[in-house]
Formats: sequence, C-alpha cells, structure tokens
Amino acid sequence: MLFRSVRFTCPVDGTQCKLDENGHQAKVSLWYDGSALVVLKTDGPKEDETTERKLELSPDGKTLTVHFTNLAGNDKPETLVFTKEAASSAPGQ
Repeated sequence: MLFRSVRFTCPVDGTQCKLDENGHQAKVSLWYDGSALVVLKTDGPKEDETTERKLELSPDGKTLTVHFTNLAGNDKPETLVFTKEAASSAPGQ
C-alpha cells in the first residue's frame, strides 16, 4: 500500500491556496460546515478529480468520519470511519 504525505498551510475561510502534491500542482480551500472541516481540492492535473473531503469528529472524540465526494459525480461518495480504541497494556504487565 502506498501512503503519501501532503503538507500545506491555508486559512480556514474558503480562500484558495496552492497545493504541491508530490509534484502535481492543484488548489485547496478549507472551511467549516458546522463542526465539520471541509477540504476542497480543485484545479489539479487534467486527470485529477475535483474532490471534497468532509472531516467530522464525534462529540466524544472517539470517532473520526471522513466523507469523500468526487464533484464530477462519476463515482459514489465514499465514507471512512476511524474509531479510537482504548490503549492496551504491554504483554506481561
């Protein structure tokens, strides 16, 4: 499995910012929709899709839900749910 790390700095007010994603140029903008953080990626390479990611943390802080939507409408939206597990003690302790 290939993991990529992309770092950028952008205000959370809908302003478009430049994004360099491993040599691929695009734009990104961020804003809050209620308590959810929305990340919109646009203007990437021709083969790139315009995507919206909506990140929502549960009130108890134990579940992060990420909704991925391709705004061209060619794919069904995807949802990832990450659940924080209780820390386990090391064997023999």
